[in-house]
Amino acid sequence: MVSPKTIKFASEAALEDFVWVHLEALLGLVPFKRQYSLNGECCDLLAFDQSQRLVVLELKNVVDRGV
Repeated sequence: MVSPKTIKFASEAALEDFVWVHLEALLGLVPFKRQYSLNGECCDLLAFDQSQRLVVLELKNVVDRGV
């Protein structure tokens, strides 16, 4: 298994693309929407879990102390 510390993405967009395509295999989630915006705020990915609960994912390619 590859250590998460060894995986590098050229950009946050590349990370988002990868996670979106592999969301079910990685986290067992069903993809719903990308870059969803509401009231001026935007989240990277929306998905559903096995119980049909909405899951919000905010991805970071680098350390972000503001999150």
